Amino acid sequence: MAKQLQGLQENLEKNSVTMAESERRTKEKEFGEISREFQRRQREFREDLNLRQNEENAAVIEKANKAIKQIAESEKYDLILQDVVWVSPRLDVTDRVIKALSEGK
Repeated sequence: MAKQLQGLQENLEKNSVTMAESERRTKEKEFGEISREFQRRQREFREDLNLRQNEENAAVIEKANKAIKQIAESEKYDLILQDVVWVSPRLDVTDRVIKALSEGK
């Protein structure tokens, strides 16, 4: 559809001076209709993509939270924080969570 729009635009730019007025208006109308349809489809695609990304992110977060909870319970942590600016490597469980996720726990 993008190629079709580009072709119509190039045709209009190149031939609009030599086209009959009615033909030029018809081509401009066609270009406008295709352009609106293309924009509508782009919006729908972006909305669908965002929805699917949010679903996938939620699934990953849920799995990570399960892994974190299992690590906390098995290693007897009283508190595990997410979104921390800095933590001592001695307390950082990130690698263990990643390993648990990769093992499918």
